Amino acid sequence: MNRIISPKISQKIMKGVFWGSGILTILLLVMIIGYVLINGLPVINFEFLFSDPIDSGRAGGIFPMIVSTIYVTFVALIVAIPLGIGGAVYLAEYAGEGPIVKAIRFGSETLASIPSIVFGLFGYAFFVIYLGLGFCVLSGGLH
Repeated sequence: MNRIISPKISQKIMKGVFWGSGILTILLLVMIIGYVLINGLPVINFEFLFSDPIDSGRAGGIFPMIVSTIYVTFVALIVAIPLGIGGAVYLAEYAGEGPIVKAIRFGSETLASIPSIVFGLFGYAFFVIYLGLGFCVLSGGLH
């Protein structure tokens, strides 16, 4: 005897599976955030935020890391915003449908699927090692 589940029942089953998965994911996220807050908030104070690290970063504060993160983000924005907007405006408004434009669009769509860590590793290899910039704000902002 061949039994087939009706579409309505299978839809209800899958809806329950998806809702259960979503609720489980949100519950795990809340648990992780709660754990971090419970164990991290007692440590955060004025001295931790605004002092320099000591003992090779095992103690002290995080102020230099906060400032350098702001610097690297600023350099990345200064470089990426004009290039991104300029390239998008050129491709949307001025470039025709030639083979070069098609190749650029294909390349940008392909690059969108690559994880950012891969770009970071290639940027590290190019700016820090190949160009010899070393570990600096410029090489961090460019890659």
